[in-house]
Amino acid sequence: MNRRRNLSKSKYINGLQCLKLLWVATNDPTRMPPYSAATQHVFDQGHLIGDLAHQLYPDGINLHTENITDNLTETKASLRLRRPLFEAGFSGNRLNCRVDILNPSLGESWDIVEVKSTNDVKEEQLYDVAFQRHCCQLIGLKINRCSIMHLNRDYIKQGDIDPQQLFLTEDVTDRLGEYANDLEARITEMLAVIDSGECPETVIGRHCNDPYPCLLQGECWAHLPEHHIMTLYSGKKMGEDLLARGILNICDVPEDVDLNSKQQIKKHCVVCGQPHINQEKIRSFMKSLKYPLYFMDFETFATGIPIFDGTSPYQNIPFQFSLHVITKPGAMVEHYSYLAQGKDDPRPGFLFDLKKSIGLKGSILVYYEAFEKTRLKELSKVFPEYRAQTSPARELHPLR
Repeated sequence: MNRRRNLSKSKYINGLQCLKLLWVATNDPTRMPPYSAATQHVFDQGHLIGDLAHQLYPDGINLHTENITDNLTETKASLRLRRPLFEAGFSGNRLNCRVDILNPSLGESWDIVEVKSTNDVKEEQLYDVAFQRHCCQLIGLKINRCSIMHLNRDYIKQGDIDPQQLFLTEDVTDRLGEYANDLEARITEMLAVIDSGECPETVIGRHCNDPYPCLLQGECWAHLPEHHIMTLYSGKKMGEDLLARGILNICDVPEDVDLNSKQQIKKHCVVCGQPHINQEKIRSFMKSLKYPLYFMDFETFATGIPIFDGTSPYQNIPFQFSLHVITKPGAMVEHYSYLAQGKDDPRPGFLFDLKKSIGLKGSILVYYEAFEKTRLKELSKVFPEYRAQTSPARELHPLR
């Protein structure tokens, strides 16, 4: 086993989340499951967003190459040109990183600009930038300011994408102090983990999904029963405490543990193996409904770079609906649906078919009221001609 592997900024973020993840990703990557199609799409979006950010520096030099040695060589030569550099690579003391945008600053110093495909600054991004700054300073590069460039949630596409409006840049230099504290100690620990011949054992918990769902979760959580304590309603912190006590199953939660009403219901259901049925609330709910009954569900997609005019980064775009209708008590269920075809904006077709399928009277039942109501509110603003069908004032009945 190669015991002198370097620590990159992505591996550093792995190590902050879980030292076992760091070790496996570095020393036994075959254990890492492949990324899902959804995760790969996020990565692809990130590359496109990075390319758009480069347009803000028209005289920049793109140093991207898969070969690390070539990247380091080209970076060293390009620094003398004092122009914006994309993917500049630095390595020293077994650390390496590539900087999204390295921009000439005061005197002989440089500014780090990290491009992110989020709508705001996240905590893990500050750890990322602090690590990059440390790597640059190790090889003697003077760093002046550090910024995170992210998407502007208020940007509305009209025509071609305008990178000047699509991005916001936040100077985070003065916020990096706490994220640089103990940085060298963490690096020393992580390098020791990488060099170890044995994979470290770590406890499971909330960190398995923070800041990202860990690819090793299937392996690390395989021993848990179906109704394990981390599935307790709003009880992740409690779940961690119970795991530390060796309690895995919800049915084994001790009586002295203070469960709220919903948690108590779940424990009771697991213990007795029967669903919880509140007949009184069901009867009350049923009495509140008015025919026709519309059981509505729709699907959306969201992209960091808006595709259609009038939309913003990560705005949810409805492209499919399924609608089951019961016109009166005892009537047969009718089904209507819509699925967008092609690459055009699906919302007009979605609304046109929805208008044909749903009446202006009756109760609409949905799975997740807040989500559906927000999407309908957005649609009513952009397409006022369909406001009668999409009015957020129209009552929706949640089915959960």
